[in-house]
Formats: sequence, structure tokens, C-alpha cells
Amino acid sequence: MDTNKITVQVKDVVLEKLTHKPAALDMSDTLTDLGLDDLDKIEIVMKLEEAFMIEISDNDADQLLSVGDMVSYLEKSVE
Repeated sequence: MDTNKITVQVKDVVLEKLTHKPAALDMSDTLTDLGLDDLDKIEIVMKLEEAFMIEISDNDADQLLSVGDMVSYLEKSVE
């Protein structure tokens, strides 16, 4: 799958959870920096699993700290 498409989808899912939307969402932005908590992260992971029709293990989900981490993980997991 195209990296740009993955990036756009990840950013859309993250932006849905934000009450205060930044002017731009950078790949280095962490969920914590964006004001999201553990429940938000779980909901984001679930939405990504649904959107990309994959299952993300709890161990892998724990490693997804930033927008870039999510994009990189999905690039490797989605064909």
C-alpha cells in the first residue's frame, strides 16, 4: 500500500480524537504530546485495525508512540 495513503489515514484517525486540532500533524508528534491518553491510544489502534484489516498485538501497540511509529508499522504490516 502507498505510504502517502497510509500516512493520510493514520493522521485522519489521530485527528478524529483531538479536541484541539493542530495546524499540522508531524510524523514525530507523540500521542502524549497531542494530549491523548491510553484510552485514546487503544481507540486509535482499534480504528487502524479496522481500517487496514489487520490485528495489532498488545506488544506492538505499546510501541506505537508517535504518528511516524504508526505509519512505519502499517507500512510493514499492510500489503
